[in-house]
Amino acid sequence: MGLNAQDKVSSALPVFSEEKIEDFVNQVYGKEFFVGKEWSKKTIVDALKNRVSFASKPGVSMNAEIPLLSSVPVMKTVNAEQALLALRKFDIAQFNPLLFDINLFPIGKSVVYRIDGTDTMLIIQPQTSEQ
Repeated sequence: MGLNAQDKVSSALPVFSEEKIEDFVNQVYGKEFFVGKEWSKKTIVDALKNRVSFASKPGVSMNAEIPLLSSVPVMKTVNAEQALLALRKFDIAQFNPLLFDINLFPIGKSVVYRIDGTDTMLIIQPQTSEQ
């Protein structure tokens, strides 16, 4: 990721309630997505509540080693303009990571993206063997 121990990075886990996560899922997949899929709901809720975080580091917007989130395809069920608008008006509390076809379930190492036009990174921690 290009960060050293002495680098100043402030990190925050967004506090996504289950209600907010259901709103995110409805926005991308539709209201019926979780019907009969309790395991899917548990898995997505766990990923967004426990493994997705944001970190800010001055100057990270210039770090070409970390891919821009806008370089990731938008989910097929999402209007691309809607997703790009979410990036332009980036707000951690309202940002829906499900708009983009990101790997929410990395194995072995974290996945990191730069939020376009900001010094903020989206970090997805890897799954553990218990998940």
